[in-house]
Amino acid sequence: MKIDWLGGATLSAKARELVDFDMASIRQTVAAARGVEPSVWVVSPGDYESGGRILRDSPVHRLAAYAPESRTLYATDGCNSCVKNIDLSGAGRSALEACAAESGVPLALLERLAALASGLGISGTDPS
Repeated sequence: MKIDWLGGATLSAKARELVDFDMASIRQTVAAARGVEPSVWVVSPGDYESGGRILRDSPVHRLAAYAPESRTLYATDGCNSCVKNIDLSGAGRSALEACAAESGVPLALLERLAALASGLGISGTDPS
């Protein structure tokens, strides 16, 4: 499992607990669907903590995860989650922009997930 901290920011222990909670929430979503657990995760630290203030939930998705084997994207804002089938390892900028517009997942998270998935040399398989 690869976890990437967008922007490289460090979080307090309390904010890190929220990240762990959100990761557990995504894992529950995966388990409920009997899916493949994501191997690539991207965290947006600024949406968990700002100026020492803990942000319980965020107006945008702040954690995204990707399971290349099933081509499944998962994201959460701390309250709501989304699940979408997309081959991020082969997605171009226009596909990522369309996915961001449709799902509400910030483009920066999608671009980082796509780069990580491509960098791992993993491509998705047909989920059907």
